[in-house]
Amino acid sequence: RADKHGIVHMAVGKCSMDTEKVVENISTLISEVGRKKPAGSSAGFVQSVSISSSMGPGVWVDIKEGE
Repeated sequence: RADKHGIVHMAVGKCSMDTEKVVENISTLISEVGRKKPAGSSAGFVQSVSISSSMGPGVWVDIKEGE
């Protein structure tokens, strides 16, 4: 679910999880968002990704769609 600006807020893991599992969850989220995008939208639907703890600072993630 997205907010009124189109930003998706989603929990993808916990601090106790392995890094590989969190990466898998993020990849699945990005692919699902891309799959369910509106028909008339452009190819670069996901513009940026950041990850943070509940009250911590965000860290920008370098993503490449389609990989």
